Amino acid sequence: MPESITVLDSNQRHYLKGLLQRRKVVVTIGVKGMTEALHRELGTALAHHELLKLRLPALSREDSQQLVGNLCQHHHATLVQHLGRVVSIYKPSNKPRITLPGRSSNNPVC
Repeated sequence: MPESITVLDSNQRHYLKGLLQRRKVVVTIGVKGMTEALHRELGTALAHHELLKLRLPALSREDSQQLVGNLCQHHHATLVQHLGRVVSIYKPSNKPRITLPGRSSNNPVC
């Protein structure tokens, strides 16, 4: 069964942005873009952290948006914030570490 992408409301997005202030960039995407090794590393990092900051290569705005869209779709993640070359994505793990406001433990995220 394919995983669904988490839909965040504005309060949840705001909460995650607050958590992002204390986080550093975990993965830097190079000029080669999304390689298989990078997909594996992102999958591992998302499973462990749930909320990631990524640094993108210097691309045009359209190329950057396309790269982020493909990345989120491939990993079933949700875009939280895209500022310049820094992108933040969220994907809840099987045992969530981050409890979003408005969600109970009985109401799974996806």
